[in-house]
Amino acid sequence: MSVDETNSSALTLLQTCLGIVGGETLLIVYDKEHRGVLKPIRDAAHITGVSRVNDLLYVDEQTLTGVLSSYEVVMFCVSDQLTLTLGHSDARLKACRNGSRIAFLTQPLESTPPTTEILRVARATNRLKNRLKGGVKLVVETDGVQLIVYVGGREPVALTSLITKPGSWGAIPDYAEVALAPIESSANGSFVADACVVGLGPLMERLTLRFENGCVRSAGGGLIGRNLSRILAREPGSNLLGEIGFGTNVMRKEFRGEFDDKKALGSVHLGLGDNHTIGGVNRSSVHLDCLAKTCKLSIDGVPFDFQSLYSAQVSGTSS
Repeated sequence: MSVDETNSSALTLLQTCLGIVGGETLLIVYDKEHRGVLKPIRDAAHITGVSRVNDLLYVDEQTLTGVLSSYEVVMFCVSDQLTLTLGHSDARLKACRNGSRIAFLTQPLESTPPTTEILRVARATNRLKNRLKGGVKLVVETDGVQLIVYVGGREPVALTSLITKPGSWGAIPDYAEVALAPIESSANGSFVADACVVGLGPLMERLTLRFENGCVRSAGGGLIGRNLSRILAREPGSNLLGEIGFGTNVMRKEFRGEFDDKKALGSVHLGLGDNHTIGGVNRSSVHLDCLAKTCKLSIDGVPFDFQSLYSAQVSGTSS
C-alpha cells in the first residue's frame, strides 16, 4: 500500500469510524509492535483538525485509569490479547461512562474497506441486535451438539466500527459482532470450538466444552484444551460462561487464528470469565473467547438465518 493509500485509510478510520470533528482530542495507546501506525494516524488527526493528539506506550491498566477520560477519543493499537483484556477492563468502562469514545485497531490500516462496506456491515450488526433484544432462550448448535443459555433481561451489545457517539466503543476498521452476557447459572449442554481461543492460539483440533449450570465442567481438545483447563482451574470465576457473541461481517471469509476471526458472519464465540463490563455480574481476571466457525441459532424456538441480515438490506426492509 502506498503512503497516500495508508493516509487515506487512516482518514477513513478517524472520520467514518470515529466521527472525529475539529477541536476534539485524541489519545493513541500503543505497544511496541504497533509503533508504525502512529505517524499515519497523527497525520490524519491533523487533517481532521484534532486540537490535541498524544500517544502513550502501554505499560499496564493502572496507568490508563484517570488518563483515558481526559480525551474525547482513544484509539488502542495493541496486541489481540491486550485488546481482549482492555475491552473488558474497568479502565475502558470508566472512560466510556465519562463519554469517551474507545476504539481498538484490530487489523492493519491497509485492511480498511470502503466506507460503504463499513456502513453495510454496521447495519447488519444492528439488525441482529434488534432481533436478539427481548429474547429469553437461545439454543446454539455447533458440530451436532447443543448449548442452551438464557438471556432474559440482558441487553445485547452491538460492537461495530461506527464509534461516533459519546461512550461508545468497539473495534476498527470493520469489526462486527453482537454480544450478550447470559444469566450466569443458565448455560447447559456442550459447545465445540474449531477456530481458535483468542489469546491461546488457533485450534489444531476441536475443543469441546461441556457446561452445567453456567460453568465449564470439562474442556477437551489437545494442547490448547489442556492450557485452557489449567487457566480455568487456577483463576477464580474463569470457568463461568460470561458472554456469547455472534459474528456479522459478511466480508470475512477466512479464519487466521486471531481476534478478528470473531467477526465472521455466522460464527459464534463463548467468552469464559469476566462479563461485568457487558451487562453481567461475574468478575474475573480472565476473559477467554472460544470460537466456532459456524453455528445454528434459534431464538425462543425460532431458527435464525444469519444470511438474512444482508438479504433484508438488499430488499430494502432494513436500514
